[in-house]
Amino acid sequence: MTETYLLPARRQLEHQMALVSFGFGFWIAFWHMTGSYHPIGWTGLTGAGHLLVAWSFMGGAVVHGIGVKLNGGHRWSPMWRAVGLCVIFLAFCFLASRAPDLRSSAVYMYGLAGWLYLRALRSALTDCFRAIQNPEGRAWMV
Repeated sequence: MTETYLLPARRQLEHQMALVSFGFGFWIAFWHMTGSYHPIGWTGLTGAGHLLVAWSFMGGAVVHGIGVKLNGGHRWSPMWRAVGLCVIFLAFCFLASRAPDLRSSAVYMYGLAGWLYLRALRSALTDCFRAIQNPEGRAWMV
């Protein structure tokens, strides 16, 4: 028996979060590869660092999207969501920490985005614990 963890509105919201994260990572990677503009050049990272941040956003979004798509069809679906959201949250925190000054808008914008993803991560972890406590779902842990 499968258990649905996300309500339809929450599922749609998390799909949009995954799309936005993937789009942001793609935007960073695209402009970095063209060489004409570096959207996170203010961080002081090298070219490989820019791509690592971009791939963190895109990879986290793909893993998160897979977890949202499964949505209880597999007992690991909350864990997929949690891992993807954790990677995206850490990427936003990294960008906020690299801001040149605490009064910079990067601290507030990336900090706010990180906080929103942290709230979604809390929901995913709650679903993970609920899946572990489900007596019918313990077979997946073996």
